[in-house]
Amino acid sequence: MLKLRERVFFILLILIGLASAYSLPSFAQTTAPTTGINISPPLFSNVVVDPGKVIQNTIRVTNVSERSVNVQMLIRNFVAAGETGGVQLEDPSINTPYSLASWITVTPSSFSLSARQTMYVSFVIHVPANAEPGGRYASIVASVSSPYQNIGSGSSVGTEIGSLILLTVAGKADINASLLTFTSPGITTKSTVNFVERIEDTGNIHIHPTGDIVISNIFGTKVDTLELQSIDVLPGAVRRIQQKLSTDALFGYYNAAIVVNYGGSTSLTESTSFFVIPVWQSIAVLVVIIVLLLLRKNILRASKAFINK
Repeated sequence: MLKLRERVFFILLILIGLASAYSLPSFAQTTAPTTGINISPPLFSNVVVDPGKVIQNTIRVTNVSERSVNVQMLIRNFVAAGETGGVQLEDPSINTPYSLASWITVTPSSFSLSARQTMYVSFVIHVPANAEPGGRYASIVASVSSPYQNIGSGSSVGTEIGSLILLTVAGKADINASLLTFTSPGITTKSTVNFVERIEDTGNIHIHPTGDIVISNIFGTKVDTLELQSIDVLPGAVRRIQQKLSTDALFGYYNAAIVVNYGGSTSLTESTSFFVIPVWQSIAVLVVIIVLLLLRKNILRASKAFINK
């Protein structure tokens, strides 16, 4: 038990601590004002044009902030950055077999937007008469500051955002792809199995692979099917896809076979195998085995007695 003086001293310490906390100066947190713009639609993925033709479309640029902004419309070529679907802007003056920026004009090219205001920007694509069949790629960028090297698509609170254009010049294009890898974890004790596919576009036009992963048990019976994730793959790029399979009802050895269709004359196929060994089910099986080993003599004795009868 605390003595009276110790109790008083303890209470005084608490009161001093509370008084100090209330007497400390407070600093209000301030947030620097941000400039947010939104561009819609973020992607034009099925634009097919004959050589020598002209097409026109419109995008919406919206100021989602509470202050006025000055917007400049830029046109940039882009290429794939990494294997997860990112893109990187390129200098429009550099010509490559997949450049599109030099064919595009926008109106207006610069304007001001008050808070929450929207501007409709028209763009025209002039396809040369001698354009080779295949894919062409560019981004129409709404910028309120100096350009960045990397860009996403959709909406953002940043100062630069673009609408991506995946254009196909009609004709006999080179459509080819490779399935570089299709892997599973081999052995898993978790509730999901992660399959990883890496698809490379080896042609001169973007592809949109489709297909399925069929999972079969040790007897060859199909137990589940996963649909291939919807993606676009640019020429010369590799896309990495991760598919997840729930293993709540699985135990033992399984085989997974993938079929990828990409618009070419053949399909891409590959297979991988894996074991699902859930922890608790494994412990239960182990306990049963141990019990059987410990009681094997009694079991054998009982079996002989039953047979003799």
